[in-house]
Amino acid sequence: MITFDRIRFVVPALLMSAVAMMLASMDMYLPCAPYLVRHFDTTEHVMQVSLMISPFISSFVGIFYGYFGDKHGRRKAILITIFFFSLGSMMCALSTNIHMFLFSRFIQAIGGGGISVVALVILSDLFSGVEYAKYVATYGIVFPTSYALAPIIGARFFRAWGWPSIFWFLGTVPIIIGVALYFILPETHLMAKKKLDRSNLGGKLKQFISSRRFMTMTLGHSLPVILLALYITNSSFIFIDHFHLSPVEYSHLQLVPMGINILSTLTYRSVLSKFGMDATLKVVFTTTSLFAATAFLSLLFNQTSEDFIILSMVFLNAGLCYSSATCATCAYETFIEDKALAVAFVSFIRNGLLSIIVTGTSFFYNGTIVPVFTCMIILSLATLPFLRGKTSYSPSA
Repeated sequence: MITFDRIRFVVPALLMSAVAMMLASMDMYLPCAPYLVRHFDTTEHVMQVSLMISPFISSFVGIFYGYFGDKHGRRKAILITIFFFSLGSMMCALSTNIHMFLFSRFIQAIGGGGISVVALVILSDLFSGVEYAKYVATYGIVFPTSYALAPIIGARFFRAWGWPSIFWFLGTVPIIIGVALYFILPETHLMAKKKLDRSNLGGKLKQFISSRRFMTMTLGHSLPVILLALYITNSSFIFIDHFHLSPVEYSHLQLVPMGINILSTLTYRSVLSKFGMDATLKVVFTTTSLFAATAFLSLLFNQTSEDFIILSMVFLNAGLCYSSATCATCAYETFIEDKALAVAFVSFIRNGLLSIIVTGTSFFYNGTIVPVFTCMIILSLATLPFLRGKTSYSPSA
């Protein structure tokens, strides 16, 4: 394990802040998405496509950032990603039509796609094993925190200064983070200046795909995240257009399931140390099953009110961190020598499937939760077999 005592606390905080900005690039403008449909004279489907640009592009560019990070070092990679993300965010703020907005989101995604990948790889350079899993869990807190707070912040920015202020914020803060990393972050990849394995990229990816353990853990990590994404990308339209909540009311309502997600993430570290990684998969298997049962009953008995929707999402969020951190850690450490590329490939699978499934679901969207819950139930049942695998880690590993 590589140790840098002088940076092991400051660098993770900066990296998590950069990831928070990347995540907020979608969540902050969710409350004003219905308004932007009218502002740009477009459709709900096109606006949902704008939301999906980030994970879709990220699924591809992350592979190259991972490969670049293994060959040329993590420091260069993280600074490049932050630059493109800030540039794209500022272009979004200046957009005058939907075409410019979509292109700006594309540039933003080119940067955002590398932030989460390279940040995780730098953490893996500093930590390993169960200790790394704990940091992945801490890193994971950024996700529900962003989902919970970003819509609230975005709604207030929107109400006070208009929607462009959201993207000016997303463009400015990463620049500050990037400057700090430029002066603080050394190269964490000890092999960056040494001769690396010159196996071609396709050959390495074939190794990943042929590894049963790697693919099981990758899907165990990815599918629960996609379940949450299905809900998030449709939630603003459901609660604002269908239930007629204001953007601020909608953002506050999301605090309930996301608050549960945060609490679940905080308990993960203690559960992991005491019971081990296999036990964490049993937790998420149970919570995912409870979500599927609750969502199915709500559709069966036509109980699709705000309360039943939130209750179902509470069950889903209660265990999301357990699969996300555990399965991701096991997948990343399956290929130690190509860890950056492994992180990128997990991101590629997760974001690629997310984009396809969420975009496909949008074609069936009818303004209610019914088609969304139907797809989520089907996907949750498909997820359960991947949560029954063995991680090969003991509590003391």
